[in-house]
Amino acid sequence: MVVQYGLLGPVRALRVGAAGEPAEELKVGSPQQQAVLALLASRAGRVATADELIEGLWGDEPPEGALGTVRTYAFRLRKVFGAEAIASIAGGYALRAERSHVDLFTFEDHVAAAEQRRMSGDVVGARGELANALALWRGTPLAGIPGPYAESLRATLLERRTAAQESRIALDLALGRVGDAVSELTVLTAEHPLREGLRAQLMLALYQTGRQAEALGVYADTRRLLRKELGVDPGAELGELHQRILRADPSLARPSADSAEIAPRAAEASAGTALEKPPTIPAQLPADTADFTGRENLTRVLAARISTTVGQSVAVCALSGLGGVGKTALAIHLAHSVREEFPDGQLYVDLRGGDPTPADPAPVLAAFLRGLGISEGETAPGLEERAAAYRSALAGRRVLIVLDNARDAAQVRPLLPGAPGCAVIVTSRPKLTGLAGATFADLDVLDPGEAMNMFTRIVGEERLGMEHTAAIDVVSLCGYLPLAVRIAAARLASRPRWRIGSLAARLSDERRRLGELAVGDLAVRAAFELGYHQLSPAQADVFRRLSQLNSADVSAAAAAALLGQDEADTEEVLESLVDAAMLESSSPGRYRYHDLLRLYAREQYAAEGGLDDAGFVSLLDFYLASMRRLRRIPVEELGLFPTRSSGREFDSVEAGVRWIADEGSCVDAVFNRRVLTAPPCSVGVAPLTLAVELLDHLVSLPGIERYADELSAAARNAAAAAVESGDVRSEARVRHSLARILYATYQIEAAAEEAERSHRAAESVGGDETQADAVNLLAMTYADLGRDAEAIALYERAVDVSREFGDVASEAAARQNMARSLLVLGRTEQALQSTMAGLALCRALGDDVSTGYALFQTGSIYLQTLAYRESLTYFTEAARYFADVHPPMEGAAHASSARALLGLGEPSGALEHAERAVSVLRGTADTWQHATALAVLADVLDVAGQPERARGCREEALAMFVVIGAPEAERIRVMLSGSEATFTAVRTSR
Repeated sequence: MVVQYGLLGPVRALRVGAAGEPAEELKVGSPQQQAVLALLASRAGRVATADELIEGLWGDEPPEGALGTVRTYAFRLRKVFGAEAIASIAGGYALRAERSHVDLFTFEDHVAAAEQRRMSGDVVGARGELANALALWRGTPLAGIPGPYAESLRATLLERRTAAQESRIALDLALGRVGDAVSELTVLTAEHPLREGLRAQLMLALYQTGRQAEALGVYADTRRLLRKELGVDPGAELGELHQRILRADPSLARPSADSAEIAPRAAEASAGTALEKPPTIPAQLPADTADFTGRENLTRVLAARISTTVGQSVAVCALSGLGGVGKTALAIHLAHSVREEFPDGQLYVDLRGGDPTPADPAPVLAAFLRGLGISEGETAPGLEERAAAYRSALAGRRVLIVLDNARDAAQVRPLLPGAPGCAVIVTSRPKLTGLAGATFADLDVLDPGEAMNMFTRIVGEERLGMEHTAAIDVVSLCGYLPLAVRIAAARLASRPRWRIGSLAARLSDERRRLGELAVGDLAVRAAFELGYHQLSPAQADVFRRLSQLNSADVSAAAAAALLGQDEADTEEVLESLVDAAMLESSSPGRYRYHDLLRLYAREQYAAEGGLDDAGFVSLLDFYLASMRRLRRIPVEELGLFPTRSSGREFDSVEAGVRWIADEGSCVDAVFNRRVLTAPPCSVGVAPLTLAVELLDHLVSLPGIERYADELSAAARNAAAAAVESGDVRSEARVRHSLARILYATYQIEAAAEEAERSHRAAESVGGDETQADAVNLLAMTYADLGRDAEAIALYERAVDVSREFGDVASEAAARQNMARSLLVLGRTEQALQSTMAGLALCRALGDDVSTGYALFQTGSIYLQTLAYRESLTYFTEAARYFADVHPPMEGAAHASSARALLGLGEPSGALEHAERAVSVLRGTADTWQHATALAVLADVLDVAGQPERARGCREEALAMFVVIGAPEAERIRVMLSGSEATFTAVRTSR
């Protein structure tokens, strides 16, 4: 028993036994697990280190725990192939397989053999080797496999295949086999329009078939394309061929075919007699859809693929996708578009793959044989005997077969022809990756324009009239799903007095939308039911329960937390749902429903009982645990309650910010008032308590202004839940978080109102550290509103409250912030004393980030008093504290150092710091600091005599300030208009 590994198409592994025994296709796992297998198989026994595997899967940004994930994949592959199949060597892995067991190397060996035969003068043998090499291909290499290594290898293999095709066609032309070359070259030149070798072959093939004008037209098209795309003319060889065709060079004439090849063809042509029974020509295709809309490019590509492949092998096109996406309609439309190429007939069958009892291949074969003129009495009744008779009947004929609604590859295989000349179009919900050599097309919904065209063709253009906007709403509410759009349009067409807006209003109610999308014997719900009833119990459970999340998509980790399952097991089920066309994978490790399919899943979830708040609470716990790890919260030291989940680990703050941004819609879902007021469930802590702390962490992340609307909504829901449950302490903390969000987005007066509410709530329950934070933030809003005297009184109150509760960090922040208001009122000495006191507290606290902020604030006070040398000292030290742990503030420290150096008259040093600031901030989520650094760099460039570059920096800064609604935008506008010479706004950390 050996395993054959396939990379020249979807990754697969076949266990091959003794001669005559059927090969067993092995399950090779999720796409990333397949990526590991592909990397190992492509090395033919050579070791791949762990670092190489991690880089191959994720590139420069591997996830946390990448090494453990790779080891898990290796362990699972050993379970599939046997422990001895994958060796652990020097910290890496190697696949123990012969070169001949990997189709990639078999392909390369055939190509090398072809070159040897060609060099020795054996043109026919060389052509045969290349044909054998190309026959190994089953579609796009490594189809669906993610990662940099797979992308690179895929591109390399596609180039090798094209080169092999070009070489084989060159041999065909040398042998005088021009017939099929033209159609094949037409497709290849469309796929590779800038490849002059293919263009030359097409010109020669057209000329040798008597189509001189078309050959010259190819040259003209090539010249126009090269001039437009590259600004060059065709190469010398193509130009010389053009001239030879113009003068009808005799040496270009088609070579005479080998007599040994002509004889068999002549014998075949004369084999028939007048006494033979004329063959039966079946014509079983259903009628094409009269108003078929869209899919033009896909139809053209698939038709060309059938045309070019059918003479060399059995052409198989496999269409897959969710119910209602239009697979059958496209298959029938495609079949009608190519039917003229199959003069021996067309066969069609509905395999009823979604039914509890799908069609048995044996009766289908009997029906096909009858269609081909062979009665059941002429064949044995068994499946294998009928399949053999079917293949014999199709040999030497050009027949098109449409296998609609297949359940799986096993149902389809007995219905495939055995020899070139025929083509098969298959439709199914899951992708039938087990069909070797097939061209796969996974159908998506229509784009908005196509969906609108379909709707208009059915309803009638005159019907739209003044309701064009309502029509757009209808197709959008249909999720651009062809079946849904057709049903909606058909309902309107059968109800001429209905307004389109009335149907849009009906569809806008999610509870009745699926019920509205039914007309006659068509119904979206029924289409979904067919796929749902094919799911295993485990798949159906995940499909239902995941619909609780009203999110754009969900990660495997979040899904596992919601479901209370292992992440690897959850991802495996999610991938299987993608394969079954019941979910989509928006990117590796992330999943989503089609909008209508989500509604169907919710119906099924409600039918099973629904409303499992425990899952949401577990997800809330998972996000809180992750944020604690990101912010390095010392849980035990602070006496915080433990989370049930261990959460995720992050390499940097920026990585965590990116991750939580991707999780945004799922995070929003857990801030649901019903969830927040639910009992503690399995995690042992009230959901509101989890949410309050999570919100505090979220608003502490850099760049929160980008997600201010979502965070504000979450905070308001949490505040309402706190009021509803009478939890005043939680209300105080939540309103403080809301005030921080409003302050970060320059809604200062609204921030002041929320900070005041937080202060009152905290005072009413006896006060704690929340009261100090609330007073501090309220004071900051007063300072921004120009009420610095009132702000100082509040800062002093914040200091007192902080001391009362032993909250050193809050006292330090209050003293640092108070220094700014003291400076505004001209009390410079007191300002310096206040900021130095805050700095001393932070140093005593031993927290690097807090100390960095205090150093930065102290430097800012000195900068505003024009003490440039002193400010530079503090900014430099702040940058060291922030390095590697807080890039946004590291960048801010460098930008402020540049300001100080400008003040000292050292523009070269200022330029170095300003460019460093922009470089550090460019990869962060802190838009305000990034824009500020660009503005500082512009100031420095002005002094350095680079006005054009300075203007570019200011324009980029202006765009960022405008996006976040920062008041600094107006100052930049003034500067760009030439009314002001320097940018002087200074805003320190709040």
